[in-house]
Amino acid sequence: MDFLSCKDQGNYVEIQSGLTPTQLHTRPLPALSILEWTESFSPLILNVNQAHNPDYHISCREAEAYLVESIPDETLSEMDSFLVSQSDSPIQEILHQGANWGWLHETLTGRKISPGLNFKRETLTEEAPWAELLFTGTFSEKSLDSHPSSWCISKGWQSVLEVSVANHGTTWLHDLHLGVAKLESGDFQGSREHFHASLAQKDNWQAHRK
Repeated sequence: MDFLSCKDQGNYVEIQSGLTPTQLHTRPLPALSILEWTESFSPLILNVNQAHNPDYHISCREAEAYLVESIPDETLSEMDSFLVSQSDSPIQEILHQGANWGWLHETLTGRKISPGLNFKRETLTEEAPWAELLFTGTFSEKSLDSHPSSWCISKGWQSVLEVSVANHGTTWLHDLHLGVAKLESGDFQGSREHFHASLAQKDNWQAHRK
């Protein structure tokens, strides 16, 4: 396809690889641990006959040979070492503010994600209901009058929701979010109960759809 290339200048094909089978998969990351790698984006030009060789191993070796020549291991290692040395360096000049989600995560956990990252509270949009939970303990009337556009399913946010229910009482939105969180964790019976509870308080299409 030429959707991501210049018109009539060839087809665009993108091959993605990584730590998980697809972009929809996740990989567990233990608390306070670090997982880092260096990626390279580059064009791939292969001999047509070799690339389409019926023997897949030959095609793979052709691709590997090109990558080793165009991006030598020494170059990649040197780049990786440099990036590692810079990743946690204290901030000297702010070039870009991180997203509000980073600020909320640091507020939730009470820890900075990295000395080299800077998050600043700016105009809240889809993050606003979650900020309300952290700072007021429950959802505002504005959030309760609108449909959610963001979802947080981690155990940390689930705990925040449960504490909010215990201290301020439940709402249709609490039950909806708890239902989604339990659904994602595989607790189908628990999620069903929360969705029914949400619908009992307010008819909303998200709970019906789940």
